[in-house]
Amino acid sequence: MRLGRPPLGLPRLVCITTYHLEGEGPTSKRVAETLLEIGRRYGSSSTAINGELSLSLNSLKGYIKGVDEEDWQVFLLALSPWKDVGPVSFSPEEQAPFREQMEELMALLPEKPLSVFTLHIGQAQSQEEAESFLKRYSETAERPAKTMGFVSNCLLAAIDDERTLSSPYPLRKEMLLVSFDPLLEEAEREVWALCQDLATVALCEGRLELLLLERAPMLDQMEASEKSTQLRINEILAEIRRPAEQMQPSDLESILTEVTILFSRLAVAASAMRRDYVKAEGLLRDLRSLFKRWNERSLGNRPTNSVMEVDTYERLVAPFKDFVDRVDALRVQLNTVLDAVRTYLSIQQQSLSLEEQKSSKEQLIRLVNLQELLHKLEILVVAVYMTEMARIVFEALWHEIANLLTALFIPIALLGAIFIGRLLHRE
Repeated sequence: MRLGRPPLGLPRLVCITTYHLEGEGPTSKRVAETLLEIGRRYGSSSTAINGELSLSLNSLKGYIKGVDEEDWQVFLLALSPWKDVGPVSFSPEEQAPFREQMEELMALLPEKPLSVFTLHIGQAQSQEEAESFLKRYSETAERPAKTMGFVSNCLLAAIDDERTLSSPYPLRKEMLLVSFDPLLEEAEREVWALCQDLATVALCEGRLELLLLERAPMLDQMEASEKSTQLRINEILAEIRRPAEQMQPSDLESILTEVTILFSRLAVAASAMRRDYVKAEGLLRDLRSLFKRWNERSLGNRPTNSVMEVDTYERLVAPFKDFVDRVDALRVQLNTVLDAVRTYLSIQQQSLSLEEQKSSKEQLIRLVNLQELLHKLEILVVAVYMTEMARIVFEALWHEIANLLTALFIPIALLGAIFIGRLLHRE
């Protein structure tokens, strides 16, 4: 979101909201339409230019900036007094008109935002005065700051942070931003630069929250699915260890069919989760890069905003990697099952060659057919692995057409798997 320096001066209250566009609901309206409707609501007191809307709101000035980015929207709403009213106290009485007006503006935006950041903004004449502002605000609101730090000549503190993945409510953050640059023009520049960065943070975090919400059912079921799959793998291995006279070719056919089904299910689950894991890692890289540029300095022994943000989302993204690793572990065990079946078939074939006169031709044919079926399954496994590796590369290099490139790569993976299979078996 490019803000420049809006015609508002130093704001007192800023709200940043993010939305994910879905279907044809009210959220799917473009930014220009939403701003046009808000402009009509306030009539001649509003001015809209290039995705920006300036408002005259009785004793306050208003500013709204909206951005469409793919299937996402970000709105930044800011309020400031028409004239300087003296030092900021952050008292409930001082904040009341700003909060009431912001609630009125927020009601005109689309419903169901994924994240809402609220920034209470002030200007101090020194770093010590900025710290006293924070202390005063925490005492008045009866909520201590969870994180705080200095970014350029600003004190940034997070007062509240609500993150509930199972709840329909959005991720909410309430923050205090106090500039202690004595020059008003520099204070305005620094504050608006941080607002722009926080809009980027809100968008990245909104995307991460959506990924987590979409994959939460799969992540919740991972433990039970892993246990049931592990139990079945153990049962299959126990069946293979039975004495040779108790194992029939039909039993091996049933085992190979079941292993094929398990491989397919695990491949689909791993593919979907790995794709989202790559997306989540990309968003985390963007956040790390932004916070590194902040070069945030700590205040005493308190944790900084950037450190806590990165740490929080690293913990939230960790289940994606955990899921992929656990599925890969199950696939390795399924390969062990295939190796056991292959060994069993090899032993059976050797027994048949030693006691050919005692074996029936029909049984030999069935065992050979099973060997061919196993070779085909090996080709399928190799092709699946090659396709998965190609998908990771395509997601990283050509994200927009990754699915198309992966689909086009499938015949190449199959041909490559056939070639590798023939080469290995020839040797």
